[in-house]
Amino acid sequence: AANLHAQTLISTDIDLERKHYGRPNKAAHSAKVFWEQLRDAALADES
Repeated sequence: AANLHAQTLISTDIDLERKHYGRPNKAAHSAKVFWEQLRDAALADES
């Protein structure tokens, strides 16, 4: 389940990145950083 959750976070991260580069958006960038940190925490927790 944790692995599936991490996959979802990675997909979300890609979508946010696309939005961020599509047009400058500080909120999207902040969310991207937040998701990266959350994903890293989830992956670290898994191992």
